[in-house]
Amino acid sequence: MMSTSYANNNNNNSQATIVYVSYEGCCYEVRIRSDSDARILDILYGLQRALCIPQYEMMLCFGQQRIDCHQFCSLRSLGIPEGSTLYLYRCL
Repeated sequence: MMSTSYANNNNNNSQATIVYVSYEGCCYEVRIRSDSDARILDILYGLQRALCIPQYEMMLCFGQQRIDCHQFCSLRSLGIPEGSTLYLYRCL
């Protein structure tokens, strides 16, 4: 089962949900402008498929120290809507 962490932040009066997942020592921060759990899961499963990650290998990466932040991949290619941001981190 994939572990996720939801954090709702108000930014410019728009609701954003931030989900952290990790895989092979890397942490992904997915910021989704949606408060629909079903839509969030759709996006996460799309990310999982795009990266060819087995579901049981995606794990929570919340609260770890994050380093070497850089943009990762094209959001459109992952089926993530415009206005979302996705970052890749190496976790210690």
